[in-house]
Amino acid sequence: MRAVILNIGDEVLSGITINTNSSYLAEQLNKLSIQVERIIVIGDEEETIKREINEFRNSDYDLLITTGGLGPTHDDITKEAITSALGLELVLNEEVLERINKYFYNDAPKSNLKQAYFPKNSVIVKNELGTADGVIIPHLGKHYMILVGPPYELYPMFENTCMKYLEKLQEEKTLITEYLVMGGGESFFEDYLDELLKGLKNVSLSPYASVGKIRFQLKAKEKDK
Repeated sequence: MRAVILNIGDEVLSGITINTNSSYLAEQLNKLSIQVERIIVIGDEEETIKREINEFRNSDYDLLITTGGLGPTHDDITKEAITSALGLELVLNEEVLERINKYFYNDAPKSNLKQAYFPKNSVIVKNELGTADGVIIPHLGKHYMILVGPPYELYPMFENTCMKYLEKLQEEKTLITEYLVMGGGESFFEDYLDELLKGLKNVSLSPYASVGKIRFQLKAKEKDK
């Protein structure tokens, strides 16, 4: 399975907010043997969002994960723009509406009510820490995960719902082992491991250098173990 991560938000595009969501999601997808092919950052503009959705629809990628733009304000238009691009209708989800009302002690602002609308036959990604639920939309052989922007809300939503959803889709598993080495630079260990690298079959070895140490990651398909 091949994935695209689309981070949406003027605050991310301008650098005001550091984009930690993309690295988190890429790491989680890597654990599931899902290859991240592209990471894109765009602003809160309807036509820009629709353009990216149409490009994804016409690609050979399988999974699109978006973050941001699910809040109650006028510039939170991600869900509306994506469903419009897909030709889907948003309908009121009474269960979500009830939870939003409870969150505000039965006095929810009108601006929050749009957060209770979702496409039919979609999977709600429940947000235990706020009013902006995410949604998973399976559509024409592709999968769209529309998630929140704040990391403290995003992480539990992804781990509690999205990971389980993706595990069912992803049959092929990847085994990952890591080694931390010190005492030499990348070139030293490249030469030292030269013969080993030549003998590896169906196994990838990736070095990640930092100050004073190098982390080597070995990856192989479970069927090759």
